[in-house]
Amino acid sequence: MKSRTWMWTTVLYLFAALAMSVCMAAQNNPSQEHKPMHHHYKLVEMQPFGGPSSSLNTPGVPPGVPFSKALNGAGIEIGTGDTSIADPYCYLGSDCVVGYVFRWQNGRQSNLGVLPQDPAKGAQPACPNCAWSAFTYEIAENGAVAGESEDNAIDPLTNAPVSLAVLWKDGKIVNLGTLGGHESAAAAVSQNGDAVGAAMNTTADPFPGRCPMICDFFIFGNGTEAHAFLWRHGAMQDLGTLGGPDSAAFFVNESGQIAGTSDVDFNVNPVTGGPTVHPFLWEHGSMHDLMTDAAPGMFGGTYGISAWLNQRGQVIGTMNLTGDTTWHSFLWYRRTITDLGTLGGINTTAQWLSEDGAVVGKSDVTAICTACPPGDQRQLHHPFLWKNNVMMDLGLLYSDTAGVAHSVNTSNQVVGVTGPCTRVNGDDSCDSSIYHSFLWENGSLVDLQTLVQSDSGVMIDCPGNCSAGAYSINDRGEIAGGGMLPNGDTRAYLLIPCDEHHPGIDGCDYSLTEANPASQANPVMSAPSPNNETNAGRSDWARNLRGGGSSLPGSEAAPHD
Repeated sequence: MKSRTWMWTTVLYLFAALAMSVCMAAQNNPSQEHKPMHHHYKLVEMQPFGGPSSSLNTPGVPPGVPFSKALNGAGIEIGTGDTSIADPYCYLGSDCVVGYVFRWQNGRQSNLGVLPQDPAKGAQPACPNCAWSAFTYEIAENGAVAGESEDNAIDPLTNAPVSLAVLWKDGKIVNLGTLGGHESAAAAVSQNGDAVGAAMNTTADPFPGRCPMICDFFIFGNGTEAHAFLWRHGAMQDLGTLGGPDSAAFFVNESGQIAGTSDVDFNVNPVTGGPTVHPFLWEHGSMHDLMTDAAPGMFGGTYGISAWLNQRGQVIGTMNLTGDTTWHSFLWYRRTITDLGTLGGINTTAQWLSEDGAVVGKSDVTAICTACPPGDQRQLHHPFLWKNNVMMDLGLLYSDTAGVAHSVNTSNQVVGVTGPCTRVNGDDSCDSSIYHSFLWENGSLVDLQTLVQSDSGVMIDCPGNCSAGAYSINDRGEIAGGGMLPNGDTRAYLLIPCDEHHPGIDGCDYSLTEANPASQANPVMSAPSPNNETNAGRSDWARNLRGGGSSLPGSEAAPHD
């Protein structure tokens, strides 16, 4: 009886996916009566602080490290602006100049400053012109910013600049301190003022120098152990680990739930070079290993992370499969974990989770990168949107061969990049000669460059060393991203939709425009992966994607990819 139920469920799933695919393909066919329409966008360029470039702070991407939040729901954007001060440690990359954190709000861009030398713990005035850098990871809905700042000290265990967890709030910089060690970093902050991250203690770490599997935000292996922390009411609490030496907290929601990643043992795995690493959720004083809720054999690898946490308590992440050379992504909710499946290929990497449970990222397809060098001709990946147990291939722009969806909002608007892949990297990203930033809405994929009104010279579609592409979209339809000037300098930007929710924007064209046929793509539905989640709302999901249940948001009724 169980087998028969499974068979009929699978048939119904496949039928639903096929129907959705046919309807959306018809919508995107230029010969149909209905043609996709889109708003124009006004580009706001984020200026550096006397140096060459500005950028969003992108500490990395899954599956290695989680995403960061550069734009909140009020349209406040954060990032880094170069100064002209030389940085001998090249903290911010190839420019080798000091960088300060900026915050853009309501037309004004401000320098948030850095910690002063020999800083005290707690709140203090920021130094606006010191010769060291700061880095930011997340902005809360009330404008508080979490990140890290140098203070002109050197860590004696690493001979590198010390960096300390900080918040920028109420016009001051707050030094969160450490757990007794030399360094720390704040990854997220809630409106309630809870901050989370990783801080070093005084216990020698048995696994020094754990890159390249764990780099960027992680400070694992930097001389002493790093533990996840919760900073609340001026005090830093050690959240412990899942049994191994190190842990890190990445996200916190308004309910006080915390998602992160932790070692679970002290074993040395041959592929990762360190202990087994699992994603966790901390709540009610306890750290829960999410992989204990996975069915036997679902994953089997030794490395995984939490990639996002929403206000409902849903967590997305990525976990290696057996052998640690491939991985899948998952959605966890209330002790139930669901493998998102793939678009037919090997790997899936989830990168963003909306407040209503939509997931976006990239997933491998069966097509091989024939433009890649011999020995590197691996599977390509496409951007996907997953919701209610259905993964949809969003397609590609022009003749591009790979792409990734970076962010999705509650109106099912998706942003990301596609490009002609010339090399598949170890994290399944692609090197490309150009990255095209896209917007997907109501079943239509469009090149954002064709919708942008700007005389600044910032290229939304830009060459391979472009900083981020279209990176984040909020529920107001505003988009944060990274582009490039003709001279090769990078620029963070904010795209503001020219709609009735943003009236009176100078230079905005408030008319709707048809998508350029050359930049459209026909999404393809993948066969859903069976799981134990409810399918309630599937018909509404399909209808909304076809455009039958909702109007265009705002209208009436690197990066590697």
